[in-house]
Amino acid sequence: MSSSSKDWRGEVEMGEEQKEEVPNNVIRVNFGAAAAEPELEPYDSSQFPDDPLAAKKYDIFSKYIDNGMVSITLDPRTDGVVVPEHFARRPELVLNFSHRFYIEDFTYDQRAVCASLSFSGRPFYCVVPWGAVKMLLSHHDNSVAVFDADMLF
Repeated sequence: MSSSSKDWRGEVEMGEEQKEEVPNNVIRVNFGAAAAEPELEPYDSSQFPDDPLAAKKYDIFSKYIDNGMVSITLDPRTDGVVVPEHFARRPELVLNFSHRFYIEDFTYDQRAVCASLSFSGRPFYCVVPWGAVKMLLSHHDNSVAVFDADMLF
């Protein structure tokens, strides 16, 4: 009696002489396999400006995003910002983030917010360092956090 085991694709190996035939339209998933470690820093933070308010912005964003969509008003000309070229020279840009968008690469930490956002139906991987953020708006309760005095007038 030969032993059987599963390979990384989930195909059952039944020894050298037998292997389960899997149709081309079937994908086997080994749910018991260890998940790949996420990339801890999907950007180059060496270009980011120092921002003494970064921790505060991160805390507020974390609170807002747990309740729904958040609009970030930013200066796309800030070092380290990655947005589509035709927005990069504008003095101000508003980007929307939400867990409900189900964006696989949406991440944020105490340095930046990152996600592949849709522009005219095309995804573009955006990086927004906290130093570029001027304002946060929660769409859940219309809470606003302003970090740029020029936005008050």
